[in-house]
Amino acid sequence: MSAACSPAFDDRAQDAPEPTDVLASAHARATAAGLPIRCPSGPIEGIQVVAFDLDDTLWSCSATLQHARRRFFDFFRANFPRIADRFTLDDFTQRVMKAMKDHPFVAHDFDTLNRIVTAQLATECGYPPCDVVEPAYAVFCQARNEVEFFPGALEGLARLRDAGFAICAVSNGNARVHRIPAVAHLFTFSVDAAQAGAPKPDAAIFRCLYDKCAAHFGVTSPAQIMVVGDSLHCDVAGAVAAGMRAAWVMAPRVNALDRVAASARGAKYLDQIRKLRLPSPLPVAAVVGGVGELPDLMGAPLPQPEPEPEPEPQTQTQTQTPH
Repeated sequence: MSAACSPAFDDRAQDAPEPTDVLASAHARATAAGLPIRCPSGPIEGIQVVAFDLDDTLWSCSATLQHARRRFFDFFRANFPRIADRFTLDDFTQRVMKAMKDHPFVAHDFDTLNRIVTAQLATECGYPPCDVVEPAYAVFCQARNEVEFFPGALEGLARLRDAGFAICAVSNGNARVHRIPAVAHLFTFSVDAAQAGAPKPDAAIFRCLYDKCAAHFGVTSPAQIMVVGDSLHCDVAGAVAAGMRAAWVMAPRVNALDRVAASARGAKYLDQIRKLRLPSPLPVAAVVGGVGELPDLMGAPLPQPEPEPEPEPQTQTQTQTPH
């Protein structure tokens, strides 16, 4: 998900049921809510790369952003107090939302948007932006990557990697997995909206993901990549539209799903999916209550191709011309 995401729900059961029970329960909830998905039974086969969304899939987006923005404003209080005296965290958030409208060409790039707003606040408070923006944003970035993983997420990632799956990230937000010590060694690379020039579910970010998977892992088909995320629209529908497989992590939104079919927001959400012109019901590889359940649903990974040997250097025979 992007950084402008819905709050996570923290009502997961303390005692996790067996994976097959979770799959059946989550799928039943989605069906009861009127969500157009189809989930096959049996292990998920034919996958070489598992690409993870980050916010609200591995950790809570809202909690992480609140933590980062508090640290951000603590920095202002200590170093540029006029900013903290004049503006609040809510003011900053509203400014970012406004900047998304005022600067549509970078609306997907939260690093740039945050820098724009920080420069605005500095200028309005009489500070040179060049003295404020980068030091303040370095504090924000560090805190943005101080995350509290959902139960089972770390174990699920490690089990998938140990089983032989290649792991990468595909996110609309600005978290950086290689700055998170607990998982930096598990992810080969990450793709985000700023790199791709567009957020999920736009085809551009999935093309970028496929190209990097082809370069790093030798995949030859989008269907060898499975995207795992909490957003049925951005992650699941976007991946399916790109020819990839998708697993839906349902737990953070489980309470909302009970009401989604009856709500105006739910109708709009489903309408967004229909605009992608995908088959209905939407084919989903798995519906899980958390990333920790995913390894038990996977078949064997596709073997990664052996790197092609370097070609033998050809010795060029020089033809001597008579003088």
